[in-house]
Amino acid sequence: GLHWPHDGDVHYGLYHGAAGIALALTYLGRAADDPRYLDSARDAMRFDLAQAQPIEDGRGVSWPYRAGFPGVLLPYWSYGSAGIGAALLRVVHLGGAHDLAGWLDRIAVDTDRAWSVTPGLANGLAGIASFHLDAYGFTGEPHFRAMALRALDGMLLYRVERPSGLALPGDYSGRIACDYATGSAGALRVVDRLLRGGPADFFLDEFFVTQTSAAPSSDAVLVV
Repeated sequence: GLHWPHDGDVHYGLYHGAAGIALALTYLGRAADDPRYLDSARDAMRFDLAQAQPIEDGRGVSWPYRAGFPGVLLPYWSYGSAGIGAALLRVVHLGGAHDLAGWLDRIAVDTDRAWSVTPGLANGLAGIASFHLDAYGFTGEPHFRAMALRALDGMLLYRVERPSGLALPGDYSGRIACDYATGSAGALRVVDRLLRGGPADFFLDEFFVTQTSAAPSSDAVLVV
């Protein structure tokens, strides 16, 4: 498959891997109505999928963040299963790569979790939950919404209670963070999607399909 080096290394995932480029090529192919971009998107997606490492006796898959680190597997949105899954959803449902759809459930084996090193969007439970909400929006399968709720319940275990309200630690838990990628802004945006519905931020799905987001979850109960 197609891939592009980053800083001299081969990275995998949404941020610096072929999966993120596959996502961009899918949108470009749909916007330009040009199958060449869609073909390249599928080839790029296949490259990252081919780097998957089996977990849970082969039922699931996960990824290292780059070549040469096969023993460090990540479930996250920036690097790892959640981000690759988010790209895969679009390559399948918007790019027509339906032969790759079977990977989704194998990815979910890795992302169905309530524990993580950090709670945030880029490298924590909020990003994992965001992928699950995407999967629910595209497939309508309710178990994906349940997975999102589990991840967000786990995220709230990291809350820091202050007189002015709740806060969340940033990456590596070294400080309280309010930013979008690692702090409470991005994490609470995912909670808002769970409770009120709506598309994923910074994705372009709504330009190509009429419904890709979960409906508001009136039955969702977060344990605060």
